[in-house]
Amino acid sequence: MIKTQTLQSDIEHFVSPVLSQDKILAIQKFENLHLSEQQLGFITNLAAQELSNGLVQLSETYGPKLVLLLKRYLSQGLNVELVDANEQVVSNELVAQLRLFLQKVVYAQLCIPIQKNNRRSIADGSKIAFGIRSIVQVVVDTNQTVSTDNARIYCENTGLYEPLEQHFGSFWTVLMTRILGIHINQNIENEILTSLVRIAERFDFRRFNRNFVGVGNGDLDLDSFEIVASSASHFITYRLPVSPNQKNINITPAWQQWLNTQWGDDAETQIFLLEWTAVQILPQSVGQFVLFYNDGSGGKTVWMNVVRNGLLGPENVATVTADKFRHNFGPSMLLRSDYTMKLANLVDESPNDFDMSFLKKVADPSSYLTIDIKNRQSITCSLAIKMTFATNSLDLRIGGESNYGTFRKLALVYFPKRILPSEQDSTIEQRMIGEMDDMAGLLLHILRKMRDRKSFQPIESASMLTWKNDFFNKYGNSPMSIVSEFIDERVTIDAGKLANSRQIKACFDEYIQVNNLEKGKFHSDQLFWKEFKRVMREKGYNPVSRKSNSIRIYDGLSVLTTEELNASVNE
Repeated sequence: MIKTQTLQSDIEHFVSPVLSQDKILAIQKFENLHLSEQQLGFITNLAAQELSNGLVQLSETYGPKLVLLLKRYLSQGLNVELVDANEQVVSNELVAQLRLFLQKVVYAQLCIPIQKNNRRSIADGSKIAFGIRSIVQVVVDTNQTVSTDNARIYCENTGLYEPLEQHFGSFWTVLMTRILGIHINQNIENEILTSLVRIAERFDFRRFNRNFVGVGNGDLDLDSFEIVASSASHFITYRLPVSPNQKNINITPAWQQWLNTQWGDDAETQIFLLEWTAVQILPQSVGQFVLFYNDGSGGKTVWMNVVRNGLLGPENVATVTADKFRHNFGPSMLLRSDYTMKLANLVDESPNDFDMSFLKKVADPSSYLTIDIKNRQSITCSLAIKMTFATNSLDLRIGGESNYGTFRKLALVYFPKRILPSEQDSTIEQRMIGEMDDMAGLLLHILRKMRDRKSFQPIESASMLTWKNDFFNKYGNSPMSIVSEFIDERVTIDAGKLANSRQIKACFDEYIQVNNLEKGKFHSDQLFWKEFKRVMREKGYNPVSRKSNSIRIYDGLSVLTTEELNASVNE
């Protein structure tokens, strides 16, 4: 008979089998339960159906893992037949007998001696409590500082790694008070948790959710975007309510209706919105944050509610306005109850005060942030969250952040049509949620295509770039409007043409003069050519030049002077 002398051996021989379904199923040796003939007869003479129903009812109080241990003792230890339970109610007497039987199983597995008449005295309970506290103290009394905040335990019910303190603390309460009859206070519970963390295998917290995310019908492989069976080896802490229909790769009727209401003749913007919806699933930042805007009643809230309730689940979605991030504890509102980052921040009716510097940091996939949490230790985590804000006005206070970094990471989606009350479809939101499983099949298909192009950043449409240029122009410091507008008006990609650097720069100077514009920072040739090359790359042209007589030649480009432009317009 095994006698446990330390917390580690106690965990190994009792706690681990109870907490791990695999270890419970692997138990080969079953300790003697010291049952009387009457007790043994009661169990063995029960009808299999009645016994199985009683075990289900018992699990509502003691949890499935302790009851699984009891089932193993019954089926393998006593060769008692068990069948699938039905909904038939069993007597309180049967449940009480099974509770006593469970107590004996726990005593046997813990090797707790049983006194006469199958009773333990109060003194026995005190000795056990003192013994448990002693072995806990052995592990607690070290100089190493330990935090239980990031300690996780795999929960078979949800298929997720969940905070140890949320699950193991309640387990010990049941074990020690209801079964062993030992008084337990919060202090000893904290000591036990701390001790477990000290002897636990160390795990890099950043490995969670790296390769999988949970969905309603399994775990989603973030490499293949196929759904596989749930497993503790996937190391996930997120599970979405949606159950993707992988056979569907077509847009569903309600979703198509919602898109057509605003962008019926703008397929590029529709594609952007589908890609932005798809990446909400990913437990990572994608280098972008999005602003929805119109003057109200355009369908912005519909999309947010559908993503929140139909795709991600409310527990995975924050609603933190952009002005809150300047506050000490503002970013902590982006965390879930287990102190991992939520997948999305969806904000309807945003105030006009935007902390753009924080939003740029959030949109950087490589960013980590130390987040202050009220009455808890600060944590450092990756900003694996997508931000979407809705506003009825673009009269925003952005704190001087009208620079290229903001321009590059912000996407603007304009809802051009104001939907009158008489035109509103009150069923559209629920129908879109109802189609979410089928729609998720299309979203996975979209994610595969984005994976193949080696970028999960949705591509902005031509309309969106125009909206964004207009937005930044009004701040008088648009980082690309002058050069970009010059290229749009004067430069064309033509395989049969060529232009040299002197021609291009002369046309730009002429463009500035004719339109009475200020060059601003593009007075510098170095900054002009840097911006010119960046914009041309966005247009699909690789701006690699060759030298001829000390002049750079760009093959496949043509540039128009004002005279040539006017002549082409008059033709």
